[in-house]
Amino acid sequence: MSSLSVMKRSNRAFEVLRAAAIVFLAAGLPLYSAMLKAAEKGKTGLPTFDLADQFGMRYTETAWAGEAVILVGGDRAGRQESREWAIALRDWLADRPTMSVPVSVVRLADLRGVPGFLKGRVTKEIRKTIGSPLLLDWQGTLADHFGLQAGVANVLVLDTTGSLVWRLESSAASAEELSALRGILEELEISVTHAAEANKPTTLLGSFL
Repeated sequence: MSSLSVMKRSNRAFEVLRAAAIVFLAAGLPLYSAMLKAAEKGKTGLPTFDLADQFGMRYTETAWAGEAVILVGGDRAGRQESREWAIALRDWLADRPTMSVPVSVVRLADLRGVPGFLKGRVTKEIRKTIGSPLLLDWQGTLADHFGLQAGVANVLVLDTTGSLVWRLESSAASAEELSALRGILEELEISVTHAAEANKPTTLLGSFL
């Protein structure tokens, strides 16, 4: 076999490998891009925070220790969507069977970008129109951390350790979304129950130890 034939075969093999590599990378880019977008949306653990509601009551990351938390957050453009979600969750949780895992619905106002000289006026307006506690996040402590989106209701579920286990950006609470949320809470209840059973001390029959 001549040297020219060997070189032609080598070039063809190289072209085949290069084409295969391009196809492989092209197939992997959408998944990689999706992973990056998911990571950019926010972190998964509850950060240290100290926020006040419109009545001046302060809350920290320990306020709901041992509870599952449904965090409903939105900016001014998404305030109506967040309100509708909060009402839907209130009614839905009132009708649900009692679960062994306590669940709290926490509302958050994403107030990033509001000028400092307007804070008093905005707080007063919120206090007049919203009677239930609403955490005021002026600096984006939680909004930045969890990557809250503008113009929609951001619904996040945190487990009893403060870890993010589910999230949703929604304009209205649909039956399908509430069903998915119920499934998440049921899974949390099962995992907490199993953990409690595993941590129970073993008692030997006939023993008082």
